[in-house]
Amino acid sequence: MKKIAFILTLSLILLPSLSQATTQATIFSDDFNKDALALNQTVFKGGWTVSGGAVDLIGKGDPFFDFPLLSGNGRYVDLDGSMNQAGSFQKELSLTGGQEYKLTFDLAGS
Repeated sequence: MKKIAFILTLSLILLPSLSQATTQATIFSDDFNKDALALNQTVFKGGWTVSGGAVDLIGKGDPFFDFPLLSGNGRYVDLDGSMNQAGSFQKELSLTGGQEYKLTFDLAGS
């Protein structure tokens, strides 16, 4: 009887979280693999824009800037660029008021 009560309780706890997980959808994702590796980049194919400075696109395939700490993780954006003038890195998205969104990203120092 205790086993059935435990399973029922566990089911009631998990069901709401499972239903929430199925309603979540990714509205935007970018790995920067469509862009060419470059220093002082100001334009990206994924709709990102850079203003007030520049950023570098470095990583996998770059003979000089594929840092061992981050190696194997594809390409990544160096927000300080090579000119020591960090640019503003942005992308516009259309969102719905009152809707909850979850932002995730990977961050590392170089």
